[in-house]
Amino acid sequence: MRSSFLTIESFFVSPLLIEGWAFCGLVASTFEARREALQRLVAGVDGLLFSEALAAEGAVVFAKACELGLEGIVSKRAGSFYKSGKSRNWLKTINPDFVRT
Repeated sequence: MRSSFLTIESFFVSPLLIEGWAFCGLVASTFEARREALQRLVAGVDGLLFSEALAAEGAVVFAKACELGLEGIVSKRAGSFYKSGKSRNWLKTINPDFVRT
């Protein structure tokens, strides 16, 4: 029997909250502190790319993302703390013209 494997060259890492944050005491930390901790954690790991943070007007960033044909953007309020469930501190905006290929 022959098996097939999908090889992924790179992963993009964004500052996601994972169960390990609770263990590390980072749940009560700001978005920036969690992001910085994750960046240190993945530094130097082959195949992982840490996404850049942009401090800019959301509408301008979204327009550029659409122009580039990207799926959309995720906006996070600076200084915000993690809250389970829906929050006004986190917003995903989808490009209505995005086509997955």
